[in-house]
Amino acid sequence: MDNIALPLQDNNSPKILVIEDEDSIRELVVTLLIAEDYEVIEAENGNLGIAMAIATPPDLIICDITLPGLDGYGVLQILQEDSTTETIPFIFLTARGTKENIRQGMNLGADDYLTKPFTTQELLDSIQARLRKHRSWREHFQQKQTTNSQQINYTVTHDPITQLPNQLALRDDLNQLLKRWQTEEDHSNFDINQRWVIPVFYLSIDRFERINELFGYQFGNIVLKHVVRSLMSSIAESAYLACLNYTDFVLIYPPDSKNVVEKLTTIVENILKKFVHPLSVESQKVLVHWNIGIITMPYQEYNFDQYLNQAKNAMEIARKRGNQNYYFYEQNQDHPLNQKKRLLDADLYEALHRHQFSLHYQPKVSVKTGKILGAEALLRWHHPTLGMISPGIFIPLAEKSSLISGIGQWVFEAVCHQIQIWNEQGFEHLRIAVNLSGRQFYQVNLADNLSEIIERYNVSAKQVELEVTESILISDVDLAIANLRTLKDRGFPIAIDDFGTGYSSLSYLQNFPFDILKIDRCFIHNIMRNVTNATIVKHVILMSEQLNLTTVAEGVENVAEFEFLRAQNCNEIQGYLFSKPVTAVAFGEMLQSDPNFLAEIKRYTQ
Repeated sequence: MDNIALPLQDNNSPKILVIEDEDSIRELVVTLLIAEDYEVIEAENGNLGIAMAIATPPDLIICDITLPGLDGYGVLQILQEDSTTETIPFIFLTARGTKENIRQGMNLGADDYLTKPFTTQELLDSIQARLRKHRSWREHFQQKQTTNSQQINYTVTHDPITQLPNQLALRDDLNQLLKRWQTEEDHSNFDINQRWVIPVFYLSIDRFERINELFGYQFGNIVLKHVVRSLMSSIAESAYLACLNYTDFVLIYPPDSKNVVEKLTTIVENILKKFVHPLSVESQKVLVHWNIGIITMPYQEYNFDQYLNQAKNAMEIARKRGNQNYYFYEQNQDHPLNQKKRLLDADLYEALHRHQFSLHYQPKVSVKTGKILGAEALLRWHHPTLGMISPGIFIPLAEKSSLISGIGQWVFEAVCHQIQIWNEQGFEHLRIAVNLSGRQFYQVNLADNLSEIIERYNVSAKQVELEVTESILISDVDLAIANLRTLKDRGFPIAIDDFGTGYSSLSYLQNFPFDILKIDRCFIHNIMRNVTNATIVKHVILMSEQLNLTTVAEGVENVAEFEFLRAQNCNEIQGYLFSKPVTAVAFGEMLQSDPNFLAEIKRYTQ
């Protein structure tokens, strides 16, 4: 990229305000910018920076987050509230580069975020991109001011990149559509026994920020245009499409009353099918994944904000399920059970900090020896008034509320502490499996954090098996591979959980550095009666042998299933045939008694 500065106006060097309390860093940045022919003013704290920005508004502001007194977030918030400074491009500098820190700054209106230490090129590229975008926006706005009111209205009500109607236009447009549909359909012909609904789709491009990180925002904008063109070609001309923000869209179809679910399924699958193959953008291949939430809004009970929010919630559920996925929000989701879920959402924080969580352990047994090799740690929540809460209820709530990271940290520490106890009792051979959530897996410095914990408890990394699901990995394959290799280099065994239930491709096993493959219970149940599942399991085990992977079959409940798996040379078994999940005390007693499950099965079958 060319490093020549792009002034906002001809013959004028852009003025940049640098707010940084560390003298050495501020002087370095100022010197660098002066060398690039920028006009630079500087401030060593937030209050002085605000005063300078209001007195002589710069073309761009670079601000550290950690400042004495008023921090960078406070500086940005105050400047955003002043009409003379609210549109000035704002770049944060910080040593705190977590997703939460970045999201906080972006929510306040920051334009970019550089994590210390950063390179000279990164700083200059960020400045030039912000100035270029700001100049482009300002020139575009000035040009529009010379046009008639209709053109100005178009600018205000349409997304500048995709040219789709934006949130400002959405409700007015929908009101016009409702009037038109009413005229076209004529309410007098509506059959009162039929339930007329308006289909609403909430579409979100998954992890689009990775494209911007890899190729830059300019290329990302071009990709968005290609995405919208492909999307428009896959929907009906009668449908309405609007852009809610950079990567989120709403799609609305005309009212319908017959075979609605089937029709909506066809619509969404046509959209997903359009994006199965990568888009070709300026000689680059870009694979776009969608998460889609679907809601049907009653035609005569118009409350668009409520139903759009439900569609967004459905999209978030789809996001947690993995790429290229969609989810229907059903109206009966507001029954008492779901009200109970909302109450539990508020109780999760207390559960974590008041020691309401516990761990149970389900043994994993060697098929050859019948001896216990380890266990999977499973989280349990005993609510003080509601009793035991199913993980199927509270885990999704924790993921949605971001508490899952703290819960995952607690689980890992609790498992390491328990392994330490069992090691002292002479059971150093055990390997305990711990599930990693998506948020936890993509945390910055995860490997360092886990390594610090096992060192604190004097536990070997090889004793803690890290389980990840394929839906987590497929959301960002390159980053997932890098993270897995880092964890494996630290000595942690890596297992892929629920293999075959999502977007599995056998080629993934050659790319990801797995040690263990867990065959999901859905393939094991009644395997002797299901020829398809039996064939799949045979080939998965054979392939795993060739790739030197340990196979673990989950959900083994009867002797017939066990004998089939033993015949196919499956390595380990986990399921109710041997034991349900038990407390740490009960599992310790099981280890002391040293049972041989093969002998027990032999007695059972005699």
